[in-house]
Amino acid sequence: MLREHVHPLAAIREALSAWFDVGLPVPGPYLYRFKLDPALRSEEEALIASGEIVATGARFVAVRR
Repeated sequence: MLREHVHPLAAIREALSAWFDVGLPVPGPYLYRFKLDPALRSEEEALIASGEIVATGARFVAVRR
C-alpha cells in the first residue's frame, strides 16, 4: 500500500518539537517522488499553482534547539 508511510502532519510536528522549534507545514509537491521522472516535479508544482491538483506533500522548516 502506498500510504503505509504516511503520518498525520500534527504527529510529525509533535515528534520534531522535542528537538526543534518547528514552523507550520508548507504544502507542496509530493507525487513526483513515486519512481517517476524527477523532472515531473516542475509539472506537479505548476498543476498545484494553477489549482488543477491539490498539494499532497508538506515541508517543515525547523531550527534546532
